[in-house]
Amino acid sequence: MGERPARQWAEAATDRDPNLGGSDPAIRRFRLLDGHGGHVYPEGVPAGTEPLDGTRVLVLHPPNGAFGMGLVRVFEST
Repeated sequence: MGERPARQWAEAATDRDPNLGGSDPAIRRFRLLDGHGGHVYPEGVPAGTEPLDGTRVLVLHPPNGAFGMGLVRVFEST
């Protein structure tokens, strides 16, 4: 399995203050690739992922080191 994400990371992505700040960033747990092997940037949008046979595919790969997201990072909630 893996490490459970910090509670404040999940809260920031749902219904709490979305600004995590620089002292406690959310750490990337995987890299995203599309169905063609191209990198998918976390800042992207679904329409930016090239479809594979008419379907947008995301492939999860282990991260290449620790990469934090939190310094003025905002998660939009619906």
